[in-house]
Amino acid sequence: MDEGFLCEAVGSLVVVRLTRPMSERVLEECQLCMLETMQETGSKAVLYDLTEMQSTSLNVLLYQRILNDHVRHLDLRRA
Repeated sequence: MDEGFLCEAVGSLVVVRLTRPMSERVLEECQLCMLETMQETGSKAVLYDLTEMQSTSLNVLLYQRILNDHVRHLDLRRA
């Protein structure tokens, strides 16, 4: 099943590839996967690959800000 994202450790980074339109549920699942991968690897850096992401509603994109606030204390490096 395609969750709409792929999350994997690549070297010292966690790479998140978004592969289809996002929903709030998918963003939450993606963030959990990213945090689990970071905990397993000790990484503090995330690279978001949006090259395959399809158009997503503005409300869903703004929801990402809320999710970001929940992990602000982790001092993550994101690109």
